[in-house]
Amino acid sequence: MKKTLTSIVFIIMIIINIKAQVVTLEHEYHPGNIVSNYLYAAQLEVSGTKYVLFNSTNGILMLYNLDHSIFKTISVPTTSIYNQIYYISEHLFDLDNGIEYMLFSGTTPAFIKLYDEDGTLLWSESDCTPPCEVSTGGIDGRVKPIVNTDLGTKLIIHVQDTIAGNGHYSKIKVYNLLGTLTSAMEKVNDPLLQSSEMNLYPNPSNEKVTIQYQLPQGEKTGAIILYDIYGKEIRKYKVDDTFNDILLDNSTLLSGTYFYQLITSKGAMGSKKMVVVK
Repeated sequence: MKKTLTSIVFIIMIIINIKAQVVTLEHEYHPGNIVSNYLYAAQLEVSGTKYVLFNSTNGILMLYNLDHSIFKTISVPTTSIYNQIYYISEHLFDLDNGIEYMLFSGTTPAFIKLYDEDGTLLWSESDCTPPCEVSTGGIDGRVKPIVNTDLGTKLIIHVQDTIAGNGHYSKIKVYNLLGTLTSAMEKVNDPLLQSSEMNLYPNPSNEKVTIQYQLPQGEKTGAIILYDIYGKEIRKYKVDDTFNDILLDNSTLLSGTYFYQLITSKGAMGSKKMVVVK
């Protein structure tokens, strides 16, 4: 009887231990105090899944293997805290097996550039919207900048009318791409798109404005930082998951262009433009 009881206790301890090991820590990354997109996984067409960490402060794009060893270190030619990386691929923008990526910068004027991993500029467009645009249309409420069609893969961007100004976009350009957007690549780019899930209205403004935001999954608190065009922090607003918007008073700001970002423990997410007019 005693032996049977001991066996039962032993089995129970094994079951408890198995349940306790459902989630185990595999690796830790320590990016430090940088303005950066958070770590995510990208599905490359040839090399497979890689972890990605981008430091927009020094322009270093790091790709890691699934065992967390370094796969590639890429120097991004244009350095700015407003830079964001989209669509890391091997066959989307050209047909060789090298890495290429889309760089968006929220500087003034904003631009989109396609780079090869060796720093070669493949294509660029200035005075344009970010390649991710929040919208009321589409299945998930978001316009996709790159889509596959019956006539090939297309890149769609909005270009600002420099004469009209004030954030108006008078041209919509459709470009044909050499490669194809794989369903896996579209899915893993979602974390980047979600990182920009902030919307501002009205924009331009001269008094009260509302910023809608969404904290990343698992995050309870964060801050929305307002910068001037030189990257100097102007204001900081603490936010939490109790609400999904915040009202700002821009009446004391000078006319001009500003940028705002959502900052959490996972890093800086998004970089969007705010225009103040008097």
